[in-house]
Amino acid sequence: MKKLYCIIFILNFVFLKVYSQETDLNHFKWKNRLVLVISKEGKEPEYQKQIEEFTKKPEGYNERKLVVLDIQKNKFRKIEFIDNKTMLVNKWQENNDLYREYASRKEYFKVLLIGLDGGTKRTKKRKILSKSSLFAIIDGMPMRRAELKR
Repeated sequence: MKKLYCIIFILNFVFLKVYSQETDLNHFKWKNRLVLVISKEGKEPEYQKQIEEFTKKPEGYNERKLVVLDIQKNKFRKIEFIDNKTMLVNKWQENNDLYREYASRKEYFKVLLIGLDGGTKRTKKRKILSKSSLFAIIDGMPMRRAELKR
């Protein structure tokens, strides 16, 4: 019986560790820059245009170490860019932690850029952030300029 409790405890710990890595943005620190696209329900026209803007052509995201987190109330999904032609849109996961932490009561739609160091670099409220503007912001960052020099 003790062995069964021990196995259940270990499996529970492993599940919680893997699950929490997805919702804890520190998991991405120093590995990826993040773009958080936050919408209450995903029905807002700005939200739909923003997701389309970021997903219509995947080139440039991978080399900038970008991951998009599509966050809505009660769920989120991760959009990863494998190379300049391939994008992986993960399944929706039920969770309200990211929405609760990053959404604003006043704003129904928001986009945040989080740098490799985990700091918020840019916030756009109620407006679409174009891919070219996003890349210009990132390419102007000291860490990105150092990456380009190497």
